[in-house]
Parts: sequence; C-alpha cells; structure tokens
Amino acid sequence: MTRWLTIRDTSLKYNETSVPAHTTSHRSTFQGRMAFKRVEDRPSPKEIYNKRLYTLILIAGWGGALFGYDSAVVGGLVDLPVFRTQFGLDDMTPKKLEFVGSNIESTYQAGCFFGSLVAFIVVERLGRRFALQWASAWFCIGAALMLGARSSISLLYAGCVLSGFGVGSISLASPLYMAEISPPKVRGQLVGFYEILLQVGECVGFWVNFGVSKHISVSAKQWHIPIAIQFIPGGILFISSMFLQETPRWLYKVGKREEALTTLAWIRNLSVDHVYVQEEFAFIGVQLDRELQVQRKKGFIGQLREISKPGLRNRLALGAGAISDFAPTVFESIGMARVNSALFATGIYGLVKMAATFVALFWVVDRAGRRKPLMTGAFIGGLALYYVAGYVALANPVRGVGSTPAGRFAAACLYIFAVATCGSWNGISWIICAEIFPLSVRALCQAVTTATHWIFAFAMARATPYMLANIGYGFYLFFATCMMVMIPLVYFLLPETKGISLEHVDKLFGYVTITILDVGLEEEVLGKPSLEKSDIEKAID
Repeated sequence: MTRWLTIRDTSLKYNETSVPAHTTSHRSTFQGRMAFKRVEDRPSPKEIYNKRLYTLILIAGWGGALFGYDSAVVGGLVDLPVFRTQFGLDDMTPKKLEFVGSNIESTYQAGCFFGSLVAFIVVERLGRRFALQWASAWFCIGAALMLGARSSISLLYAGCVLSGFGVGSISLASPLYMAEISPPKVRGQLVGFYEILLQVGECVGFWVNFGVSKHISVSAKQWHIPIAIQFIPGGILFISSMFLQETPRWLYKVGKREEALTTLAWIRNLSVDHVYVQEEFAFIGVQLDRELQVQRKKGFIGQLREISKPGLRNRLALGAGAISDFAPTVFESIGMARVNSALFATGIYGLVKMAATFVALFWVVDRAGRRKPLMTGAFIGGLALYYVAGYVALANPVRGVGSTPAGRFAAACLYIFAVATCGSWNGISWIICAEIFPLSVRALCQAVTTATHWIFAFAMARATPYMLANIGYGFYLFFATCMMVMIPLVYFLLPETKGISLEHVDKLFGYVTITILDVGLEEEVLGKPSLEKSDIEKAID
C-alpha cells in the first residue's frame, strides 16, 4: 500500500464517524482547543524496545545521579561539626550560621539557574550530546574547587557556583535528550529514569553524610570524602556521553536529514525503509518544517513571540525541593536529636523517596498517565504537611531535644509527603517539561521552565533557614497550601500526554494544527484522499 502524508488545519473538519474503529491508530484527530483526549497510539514493533535505546537512556539519565548526589551533599555540609570548625563557623550566632548555610545552598542554586540558561545555547547550537559532556566538565571543575577550599569559604562558594552551573545545564540537557529518543508508549518511564537516578544519587548523598559523621574520626575527611565522591558520577557522565548518538530531531533541525534518518533507524533497531521509521521521520519533518518558519522569518525574537501564543503560554505555566535540601534541619525542627539522628532520619527519607520514585515511574506514569498522579500526590502531600504544621504550632517542639509520639507521627508525615511527591511531582514534572513543547522552541521553553525551577530553588534556599527559625509552622503551612493550589491548576491546564508522540502533543494544547493520515487507508475507507497537494501546501503556508 502506498503511504504518504497530508496536512490539515484544524478548521478543516472531517467526519470521523465514517472511519471504522480499527483505523483509529492511523489517524490523529483534534477538534477544538485544549481537548483533553488521546491523539495517537499507533502500533509499535517490538524491535524499538532494544538494548541500544536503554543504553542511551542510562547514559543520559546518569546526569540525574550527579544532580541528586550533589544536592544532598551540599545541603548536609553545614550539619557536619568538623566542617563548621574548619571554616570558623563554630563561634557564629545561630542567625549568622543560618546565613552561611543558606549562602552555600543558594550559591549552588544560583549556579544551577545560570547553567540552565546558558545550556540552551549549547543544546541548540552544538547538540544535546555535547551539552552533556560540557556540563559534566563544569561540574567536575566545581567539585575540584570545593575539595581544594580547605578553610576558604569564598573558594567553597566558587566551587558551589561551578558545580551548580554543571548541574543546571544537565537538568536541561538530560531530560531533553531522553524525551527526544524515547518511543511514545514508554516515554514516561524512560524520561522518568532521570528522576529515579536523581533519587538514587540523593539517597547515596544522604547516607554518605550520615556514614562519615558516624564512622569517620573527626577530621577534614568527614567533609572531603562526600565532596570527592562527586567525581565518580561526574567522570562517568563525561566519559560515557562520548558514546551517545545525537538525537534525530536535533540532526533534522540543523539540516542533517540523512544522518537523522540513519540515527533514528539505529536507535529503533529497524531498517531505514521500515514503515515505522519512515512514519516517525515524516512526523518529525512535517512538524519541524512547519515550526521552523518562525525562526526563518523572525529568528530568536520570533521564537520569543511564538512561546507567548495561547497554545504555549499555558504550557510554560505548567513548567513553572526545599524539604530535601534542608532535610536534616527540617527533622531537627520537629524534635529530632542533633546531627546523627537527623542525618539518619534524612537517610531514611532518601530511601523512601527513591523507592516511591521507582514504583511511580516504572509502574504508574505510563499506566495512570500524568494528570491523576499529580493531583493525587498534591492532595496527599498537602494533607501530610498540614498535620506537621499543626503539630509544630500546637506542640512547639524544641530542636534537637527528642520527639514525642505526636512528633514521631509528624516525622512519619514527612515520609508520607516524600512518597506522595516522589510518586508524582518530583519525576513527572521533568517528563512533562521535556515532552510538551514543539521542537522548534523546545530547548528555549525547557530552558525557561528549568530556569524557573532553579530560581525558585534559589529563593527557597535563601528563605528556608529563616522560615524554619522564625515562623516555624508557617513553613509547612506554606508548602501544604502550595500543594493544594496545584490540584486545580493541573485539572484545568494540563491535558493527558501519555502515549502521545512529541509531534502530536501540540494538538492537545491547540497550538500547531496538523493531522497525519494514512492516505492509502483513507482511500480504502472513504474512496479518495480528503486533501490534494494544493491543500497541503496551503496548510503549511
């Protein structure tokens, strides 16, 4: 059967009832903006789920381990007594100590913010693969400065900035790469693997902090070892990313069409003339050729105007973890004993988060979709934090003195919060930001959403120590309310994207209006193609 593509504006309606049910996988439909329905679920050959794909996903996802480990280690440094002694923090007043602690965390977050913005230029001009190599190199340079700081707090700040710069770049490049090579049916699981490795790295960081405080004699090794371990994930990512294939979508975008087709076939483990490869390549080409008109006509300004259109504004709103970063301090605030107990509770917290993320992203996200887990997680997490807020307000626990039964239940609520958020927001938010934008502005939009994440993380890094010290229960009340507010936002703004190709997501948001038909099948069912070549050209224009 001869197969070719036709393009249709959504204003050109067709009678779907005349098409038998068995043809629905060959037709993508959309009538009306923000219609929350499935758009594509075409049959997938088993060959596309292969070792090549999973190896590429593992390499790119390793950036998550680097991200998670560094976040955990940086957040726990100030809680190590030897670190305080070596950097002259022992004699500081509590408020001054909180200021230094927030400086360490916030300089790291600031580096992440700028890294995510600069990475946009790198992923667009030099490719997704090079961006991962470039980011891991910056991360290792930052780790070296931190390790060499000795007693210089300024050098430590500089190391935090550069490590953060690398992590921020990775937080843009890794999910973007993973989304662009993933088949639609398992894209949630595969992009979610980034979050799984992030939680693994964070959990390892928590336990390294606890281990050195418990088993290493009081010396500089207590904080040197956690910092030195950063070179392991950083070095692995730098070396392994050299063996990555560039994404077919980026290759097509920069004009390397033949290489894009060959790479796509290699990743899918199919021949270049296989119908699945040809259709996916055609989907990419049709969508990108349409979208690139924006850049050709108006360049970067055109891209900025493009992302302000209704079908993209709502997506940017969707893109826009203090408790994890300051976990030892948080556990102390509900009565955990100083240092070891708080660090141990933080380590358990990391294990709970890792397990919840693993279950959610392997068994939930591509079965239940994106919307239901997000709303459920926000509701349960919000309730858990409301209890903690009530406990802190009524019991007024003394930090580091010990906990009551009600306090232990408050700690349990923090673990419930971890399960709720890691089973929803922690992983799914990265998936959504990587999959909902059109290719022509995907890197720009993801840079905006990633930078938004880091600017809020920076703000919370500055505010959290003061909030915990000065408003107590208000800290938990604030985040609980934020969780509850997200429920209607998801309900009204986010359509379900499970199982939908990146080229078809636009229809859900009412942005690009392309319908792809199997014309041979359409002739068989309707008697003739619905559009002539002139209609195609008109639709593109």
